[in-house]
Amino acid sequence: MPEYIVKEPLRFDGEQYAPGDTVEMTAKQAGELIDIGVLEAGAKGKASTAAAKDLVGGDKGEPRANAKDTIAKVKAAATIEELDELAKGEDRSSVLDAIAARRKELGA
Repeated sequence: MPEYIVKEPLRFDGEQYAPGDTVEMTAKQAGELIDIGVLEAGAKGKASTAAAKDLVGGDKGEPRANAKDTIAKVKAAATIEELDELAKGEDRSSVLDAIAARRKELGA
């Protein structure tokens, strides 16, 4: 299981962790904690950091589509509503740029 370094006080699985401590958890569990700066990848977690950040929310924990596939969906979008749905939770600049360009094409 990946190991992460605690950056901010954390209570996980019934235990309290102080900054500098290490904690083991799945990449899915660590994803949001990495995003908000509570954790960073440790020696055993470095390979898992990108995977943790690439998980979408929800119970399924499915990996999100790669940027190329998402941009293809953006280009195929026929409505602003479809673009709004694709933009939810999106943080990749290439995808956000494609969404902005498609909005202009659709006249929004």
